[in-house]
Amino acid sequence: MADLDLDLAALARTGPGPYTVKADLPVAWIASVLAHTDAEAGQPGHVDLEVTSIGGGSSVLVRGKLDVAFAVPCARCLEPATVTTRSPEGLCVHFVRGLGDAMEDEEGREWSDADAEGPDQRAFLGTRLDLRPLVEEQILVAYPIRALCVRGESCRGLCMHCGANLNEQAAIPGPCAACGADDAQVPVVAAPADADPDDVAPTLTDTPWQNALRGLQISDGEPKDRKKTRN
Repeated sequence: MADLDLDLAALARTGPGPYTVKADLPVAWIASVLAHTDAEAGQPGHVDLEVTSIGGGSSVLVRGKLDVAFAVPCARCLEPATVTTRSPEGLCVHFVRGLGDAMEDEEGREWSDADAEGPDQRAFLGTRLDLRPLVEEQILVAYPIRALCVRGESCRGLCMHCGANLNEQAAIPGPCAACGADDAQVPVVAAPADADPDDVAPTLTDTPWQNALRGLQISDGEPKDRKKTRN
């Protein structure tokens, strides 16, 4: 992981750049990043970055790809559901000490924020740039609110009465082979794409905070119900 703690002065002495930074991410390190979640890291990751010094080192453009995979419990059956951080767009972050309308890289080529296609901008100090917090953030951002196992939407989940895995039983609808309940499967209701959120009934797969937010409409900074009571 030390490869992600960049000494910008040392990089500058190797040439004008851009510089290639590659690092393997150990399983133990990924697990430590996800320690406060229910995710499990089972394989190492990898990061492949291009680092470009701009304006004599006054800012640094970091672009590249992060490849990390981990598993979280399926939202229906609790079996492992694989989550990856792979993104077609990849990373694009502009670390700056001072902002300007345009700057030049070490070879005199002019750069601007538009050249980076709207990169995320962050500050840094000194001559070292530690990219580990950035990688940690990207891993945590990839943690999903809801994920399904390899069965996807065809996952039947657990019996709502006894907790038996319905994927291991005969096709549903039908009684649960473990407890005999006729209504074993938790109903899954998908809202139409053009539906008004206020008109959508909560499903049994929603979390309590999602149900609470669905019933709350914010208007001019006040809940809808409170505004009705005012004269």
